[in-house]
Amino acid sequence: MKKNNEKTTVVSDILKRIKETNKYSTYKISKTTGLSEKTVKKILENTGSNLAIKTIKKILLLEELEKDDKEELKNIISKKTEKSTKIKKINNKNNIQKKTYEEIIQKIEKFFSKDRKKYYTKEQLKEYEQEIIETYDLMRDEKSDFSKIASINRELININKMLEESFLKLELLFEEDNDFLKKKIRRPLLSTIKNLEFKKGKLEDLVNTITVEKLEKKEKKMDISNLITEVPLSKFTREQKRIAILVWVAQNIKIRLKYYNFDKKVPTGYSTRLWVDGRKGNQKTKMESTVLNNIAMNIGSASDEEEIKDIMCEISEGIIENAMIVTEEFLKAARNAKTPAVRNRYIKASNNPEYLKVAFVISTLYYAKRLKGLGQDLNHKVLEIRIQSLDEKKKELDGIWKEYGKGNIDYLEATERTDRILEIYESQITLSNLDAEKMVEEKMIYSLMGEKNLEILVEKIVDNIRERVTGQISLFKDEETIY
Repeated sequence: MKKNNEKTTVVSDILKRIKETNKYSTYKISKTTGLSEKTVKKILENTGSNLAIKTIKKILLLEELEKDDKEELKNIISKKTEKSTKIKKINNKNNIQKKTYEEIIQKIEKFFSKDRKKYYTKEQLKEYEQEIIETYDLMRDEKSDFSKIASINRELININKMLEESFLKLELLFEEDNDFLKKKIRRPLLSTIKNLEFKKGKLEDLVNTITVEKLEKKEKKMDISNLITEVPLSKFTREQKRIAILVWVAQNIKIRLKYYNFDKKVPTGYSTRLWVDGRKGNQKTKMESTVLNNIAMNIGSASDEEEIKDIMCEISEGIIENAMIVTEEFLKAARNAKTPAVRNRYIKASNNPEYLKVAFVISTLYYAKRLKGLGQDLNHKVLEIRIQSLDEKKKELDGIWKEYGKGNIDYLEATERTDRILEIYESQITLSNLDAEKMVEEKMIYSLMGEKNLEILVEKIVDNIRERVTGQISLFKDEETIY
């Protein structure tokens, strides 16, 4: 068994002390820090691999940490950051390490082979789902106040996120031994405390005026997307945009590759998948996976398992950007294919917005599948569960679309039956409290963003890919980033 290093043991001891002193449960620590209960348990038991910088930063969010403990954690972060930066500089200088992507992928598969599933009851998921349903019902009853409700929800999300980020930065910037610094920031700190106490009082006064009434359950969820399209896209954070885009991807995943075929003049879904994720075969028929090559190139500079874990987390968080890169890379390769017919088809498709949407969805889908296959968390429950449901209900869903192909049912009925099967599956699957809460939050953000804003985001992604592949000037002139 591999011996844990000194840094991991230090973090474990600190967390144990917090747990014992405050009589906290593993769930309480998980809820406060944002770490999964399984990760917290591993740290407490001092098992598993080295801790990532991101994990230690989350532990710093615990208010019960003593000054010495905070300093110890900050020093560990500083040393890890310095080591990572040094290694990256060396590898940039020496170009790419001489490893084949197959060797690198095997290394990841070995490291991420542990089972991370933790099961809870479906009642917990229903509880969180009910919260969002009741919110929608309230909006339906009082349409005139909807814009205010949407704005308040958005601002509260932003306030909480901003506070967490700002406090962590302050703790990392604050130097205990610097008397000059302490003297200069004492008054600003007192002013900030006073202001926060004042704001806290205002929020408490507001809460005290609210009377919560039990709402009657409604059979249907309200479609509110048409009411919120006026919310400026610039108001949404990067993370909120990521969440909404991936929900859109999840909803546009087809049961079978052939259902991506919408025009005989553009490449088929199957052809696109081959360029995205490759296929096994002999020297003539084998195609390399653009997705796997992209992952391998990202982690090729890692020197140990800890750094692999950090990089894999970054890859997962940036799955949209990485899927765009994969789409760009496979299109450029296909535009230079040996077969003239294939080459011409992809050259024309590079300027077709509808095909580029299909290409982006397929790239994101197979990137997500590869990450899941390597044991990496996608940090997006809606997409993860949609992929899982399509795999587990494949036979049943295929039956529906075979009926459609035979003409026994129309497209609308096939779609409704498909949606119903997926909804039932997603409502029955067991999730942890944190995962259930996250899934509800993702659906809320997707609804609050609205159809118009989502169209803008998707069009920007498509146009960005088109511009990078063809070299033609972008159709969008504004300075706002994709997400």
